[in-house]
Parts: sequence; C-alpha cells; structure tokens
Amino acid sequence: MRVYIPLFLFFISLNLVAQPGDYGCSERRFAELTEKLKTAPNNYELIWERIDLSSFNNTYFDIYKKSGNLKGELSYFKNSTELFNDLNKLINNNVIIDNHNIAEFKMLRGRLYYFSGETDKALDDYLSALNLNDSLKNYELFDDIYISIATYYYNIEDSLTEENARQALKYITMTNPNSCHSNQTPDCYEKEKKELLRFLKDEKKLIEYHKELISSEQNSYLRAKNGRPGSTDYIFNTNELYFRTLIRINELAEFFDEIGNHQKSKYLIEQLTKFLPPDSNGERYIMFPKEKIYGISTEEYNKRFFKLQHNKNYESTWDYQDITDFVENIKKID
Repeated sequence: MRVYIPLFLFFISLNLVAQPGDYGCSERRFAELTEKLKTAPNNYELIWERIDLSSFNNTYFDIYKKSGNLKGELSYFKNSTELFNDLNKLINNNVIIDNHNIAEFKMLRGRLYYFSGETDKALDDYLSALNLNDSLKNYELFDDIYISIATYYYNIEDSLTEENARQALKYITMTNPNSCHSNQTPDCYEKEKKELLRFLKDEKKLIEYHKELISSEQNSYLRAKNGRPGSTDYIFNTNELYFRTLIRINELAEFFDEIGNHQKSKYLIEQLTKFLPPDSNGERYIMFPKEKIYGISTEEYNKRFFKLQHNKNYESTWDYQDITDFVENIKKID
C-alpha cells in the first residue's frame, strides 16, 4: 500500500541557509521533532522533516568518499540506528511526500549502509533505487544514484582494479555533466573521468574527451558572443570563455606531448599562437609551457597567461578571431 502525503508547507534546510543562529534553531527543531515522534512514531511528515533538517540527504558525495566512516555524516542524529529506523519506516510503507519517494529513500539508506561499512547492502539499495527510478524519472536522483554506485566500485577494493575502474567510469559517465553547476568546468566530473581513463590507459577515449571539452567551451563562447547563453553555461563572460577554449586546446596539446605524440602537440601550439592577442612587444602570447617544443618556461607562461586572461582592455581593444574552423579541424584529429 502506498501512503501519499501532500505537503502544503515546504521545509527549508536551515543548515544550508547559513544565517547567524541557524544552527541552534535547527538543533532545537530537531529536538522538537524527536519529542513529537515519541508520541506519533508513524508520522511520516515529521520523519522526513527530521531527515531533511539533518541535511543527510544533502551530503556532498563524490567517488573519493570512503566507506566505513560515519564521522560527520549523521548531523543531529545520535547514532545510525535512529536514521536507519526513520528511513526503514518510509521505505517499508512506500511513503510518497511531494517528489520524495521510495527510490530516494533507498538511495539514502544505501549511503548510510556505505558509511556504516556494509557495502554489499549499499550496492543492493543503489541498484534497487535505480530500478525504481526508471519509472519515476527523477533525473536529479539518477545523478545521485549513479555517483553512489561509481563510488562503491572506486573504493570497494584497497587497490583499484581494472574491472572496478571500468564500472566506476561507466556510472560516472551516465551523470549529467552540469549537475553541480560549476563555474570552473562544463563537466562536474572532469577530474574523475580523466583519472579513470588514465588508470585504464585508454588514450583514444582521453583524446576524445579532451575534444568534447574543447567543443563544449567553444559552444558556450559562441552562445555568449551571440547574446544567447544557454541555461547550462557556467560562465557568461565572452572574454573568459574565449580563452577557456584556448586553454582546453592547450590541454590537449599537453596530453599529446605526454604520450609522446610531439608532432600533433606542436601543430596545436603553432595554431594556437595565431589566435592570441599580441603582448606589449607585439609578440603573441605562447600558450604551451614546455620549452622543448615551442614556448616559454612554466613560470613565465603562468605569468603571461594570468595577465592575458585578466586584462579587461582586451575586451575592447582586440577583435577575437573566429576559431570555429580550428576547432572543427581538432575534432578530426585521432
């Protein structure tokens, strides 16, 4: 039997608002809810409010979270048993509160099992939540489940194995790249994907991934330039987006150098210099920091590029050149 509970009030997690005195207010409210639940133990509204108030459902979670460590995860709950009991009641009664349902509750219980060191039970809950959410289509919840499963595989052994790395990469690739709304990257899981691909020594997929990042930055630049930034664009400054596209191309050049393909690396660097504004001496800024190929020392590179990226005068004094054809040619590189 499903239990539907319409909510006419929404609860704001006071921990996240971060106003003075909020922590004390949240703690007092948590204590009030605990007292009320002693006389109304099956009040599902109160149970969910208590979980929501603790912010356990908003815990920051990435693949580097280790299992078997509850420290800092329980918030106001005295122990994991209290939180397990709350989640079990919601799950066993198939409670639905607004858009919160059994799929989310199982995902949260899976994380609690994970932090408690019961990793097999954690995976069972994650997979069950994934199956349940297939029909519910809560896309934000999909991301939480995918990253939870990826974390399981990344940490299940003391040393990462090839098979576990492939499983972690599979699920992390299924997440929405912009789910964290980062202002640093178009892909929230860029670091993890690159790390896993390097571990698997999959140079071909790494090259393709670098090209995806270049295209993403270029598309964001073009949208901003035309005055139509997309809802997922994380930067709206055309100046910064232009140079971030060049940075991504530079990163691919560095990767080619790293794997010994100096010819392709040199080609990208030589092409890059054509799209950079000149410095005060009339010379173009060099992107690549490795002297052995083409360029300047790392220290000088960092100094010049920082100056270039933050010089507001370039916005009005230099006409940005169209790099579309260059980006299209990069897509053809294998």
